[in-house]
Parts: sequence; structure tokens; C-alpha cells
Amino acid sequence: MFFYTVRFPTKQLIKILIVDLAELGTTTTATTTSATTVTTTSVTTVTTSAVTTTTTSAITTSATITTTIPSTSGVYWNTTNKRYAGTGSSGNASNQLSSPTGISIDSNNNLYVTDSGNFRIMQYVPGASTGIKVAGSGYGTALDQLSSGTRYTYLDSSQNIYISDTDNNRILRWTIGDTIGTIVAGGVTYGTSLYQIYYPYGVWVDSNSNVFVAEYQNHRLTRWASGATTGVLIAGVTGSSGKSNDEKPI
Repeated sequence: MFFYTVRFPTKQLIKILIVDLAELGTTTTATTTSATTVTTTSVTTVTTSAVTTTTTSAITTSATITTTIPSTSGVYWNTTNKRYAGTGSSGNASNQLSSPTGISIDSNNNLYVTDSGNFRIMQYVPGASTGIKVAGSGYGTALDQLSSGTRYTYLDSSQNIYISDTDNNRILRWTIGDTIGTIVAGGVTYGTSLYQIYYPYGVWVDSNSNVFVAEYQNHRLTRWASGATTGVLIAGVTGSSGKSNDEKPI
């Protein structure tokens, strides 16, 4: 940026602002959250009798900062609720639930509810107001029974239900129509050995029928191959909670 002084016959001093447009372009590329627009036009006409200078400068600065909240696709909650299962009152009738603790949905939109207080798994077809019992016949340790701490379920592509029978320290696989389940991980007694599980919560099954179990009290994740009687430690340290020194908080 340069300043030149021109002396007129009237002895008035006029400062002519000449802007190096290349320099201006370099300056305006560094932008911040404020929007700045600079427009400068400089025209100089020289004749034998006089010097005529015309300078037009317009500088507009906007300090408005606009914060955009990212949009989220999908519907996660509807302010108008719809009841899919239960009556709102605890009970053991086919249209009632008691302390439900988990749900799963199959490819046909059938809803499966872990009816923990009634020691059963209920299936609700779309539009139904009553459920169908598909697993469990009461409280106990037999293969047709579930514990009071039954938690979560997983449905595979063959409509087998894998049940996290928490207080019985086992995972049961129940095929629709069967009257008893099959133990696929753990057993009745809890422990820290790899043939045992202790207070299972989450359960997930891959396409090869490997069963993955999140053991709440053992602080570990184990994998059980199809037909296996012992699991394989996948994550965690058996019986020891905590984090490593190099773990960074999220």
C-alpha cells in the first residue's frame, strides 16, 4: 500500500490511495468467522493541463456469526407415543408385562420382550395387543425356566433366541416352538474359569454362530464357539476392573 502527494495550483494536498490488488487478494484469503468484503477502484487520468484523480473505496464489514447445528437423519423419538406391548399395569396375563428388561425385533417386525418379572420371553406380532410366550415357564434353573435377572436377548437369522439368563449365569438358545432351551455358554454355577460365566448382560452372535458374552461381574468379554464347553477371553482382565495407564478418556 503506497501514498502519493500531488500539489495542485490551489496548493491543496490530496492523498491518493493506490491499492495493490494482488496484495489485497492475498490479505482477504485469510478469513475468520467474520465476513469482510473490500471493494476498491482507483482511476487516474493525466493530461497536459491538470491531474484528475477519482478514488472510490467501499469497505463493508459484517461481524455476524452464524452457528449451524448439524441435522440428524432418521426418527428417534416421536412426541406422540404408541403402546406396542403391555397395559401399563404389572401382571402375568398375555396382554401384560412385569418388569421388562430387554427387547429385540426380527426381520418380520415381530417384537420380543424379556418379561423378567414373569420369567418369560413374549412375542408380539405387528398390531397385536396380546403376546405369545416363546420361552420360559417360570422361575428356576431347569432348561425350560429362567431366572429373575433375565436381561437381554439376541435374534439370529434363523429366528433362534439367545437369552442372557443373568442370575443363572448362562446363555440359552431357544428355537421358536421348542419347550426347552439349550445352554450355549456358561452354566448354573458362576465363576472365573473359562468354562464359567458370571452375571452375563449383553449377548451377540455372529454369522458363524459364535456367541459373545459380556460378563458384568467378571469384567470381561468371552467368545463361545458353536458346541464349545469353554469360552475364549476376548477383552478385559478376569475379575479385575479398571483401565490401563495409557488409556485416554473420550
